[in-house]
Amino acid sequence: MKNNLKNILLTAFAVTMIGQASKAQQLNTMDAKHEYNPYLSSPALAGMKDEKGLITNIHYRRISSNLDGNPLSKFLTLDGRLGEGYGAGLQLLNTSAGLISETNAKGSFSYHAKLKEGEVLHIGFSMGLTFGRIDMNKVIGQLNDPVLLAYKSKVLFDSDLGLAYENKNFLLQGTAFNLRRIFNSGLADEAGHDIAYIAISNKVNLSNGAIITPRLIYQSRSNVKDVAGLGLSYQTGAMPVSFNAYVHTNSAYSAGLGYAFSKSFLLNLFYSKPGNDIRGRVSEQLEMGMRWKIK
Repeated sequence: MKNNLKNILLTAFAVTMIGQASKAQQLNTMDAKHEYNPYLSSPALAGMKDEKGLITNIHYRRISSNLDGNPLSKFLTLDGRLGEGYGAGLQLLNTSAGLISETNAKGSFSYHAKLKEGEVLHIGFSMGLTFGRIDMNKVIGQLNDPVLLAYKSKVLFDSDLGLAYENKNFLLQGTAFNLRRIFNSGLADEAGHDIAYIAISNKVNLSNGAIITPRLIYQSRSNVKDVAGLGLSYQTGAMPVSFNAYVHTNSAYSAGLGYAFSKSFLLNLFYSKPGNDIRGRVSEQLEMGMRWKIK
C-alpha cells in the first residue's frame, strides 16, 4: 500500500513538474514572429506580399529550464499567394518537455484588399488541431494512474482570426487566438495560452540606405498578466545584416541577428531572457530560424 501511494505521488509530481516546463514554453513566445516570420503572429499575413513564390520558414527553439525536461520547439510554416488578393498558409508545430509532447497543425486563408495606392487591408482565418500525448515508455510508476491517464492523449480543435492594416511602411495588426476558448468559458484554461496579439510598426528609410523599424507590441495570455513591449530593428544598407532588440514590461528582453545570403535565403538567431512571471522556472531561450523563398 505504501509503495503504491509512493508511486502515485512520484508520478503526479513528475507530471506536474514537466507540465510546468511546458507552460513556461508557452509563456515564452517566438521572437521571429515580430520581424522575420510575420505569418506566425497572424493568419492575416499569410501571403501578404503581392508576389509569386512559396515562403518557407523553419524555426528551432530551446529553453533552458530549472525543471526536468527542458522545453524544445520545432516550427515549420509555408505561406504564399494563391491568386489576385488571396493567400494561404500552413503551420506545423511540435513542442516537447520531458514526457509531454504536443503537435499542432493549422491551415490559414487570407484576403488582401487594396484600398488605395499603398494601402492594403489584410484579413485572415486559421483552423487546426492540436494532438497532445505523454510518452508512457518513459514513465517510472503506475501506468494506470489517473493522473497519467488524464495526460495520456488529447485532440483539440481551435481557430484564430487576424486583421491588419498596411499603408506603405506602416503596419497595424491584431490577432485573436484560440477562439474556441474565448467562446466556451467552460473549458479548462491553463496559464500561457495566447489570447490576443497587437503590434504597430513603421519602417523608416535612412539616407545611407539602412532601414530602422520601431515596433510596439501588446500580448495577452490566459491567467497571466498582459505584457507590452518595445522593439527596434536595424537593417544595414551596405550589408544584408539586420539587428533586433526587444524589451517588455515583465522585464523580459531579447536580441536578434539576421543575415540574408540572397533575396531568397535568410538565417536568423535570437537570444532572450524570460520575464518575471517565469524566471524561476526558465533561465534563457535560444531561437534559430531559416527562411527561403521557393519560386
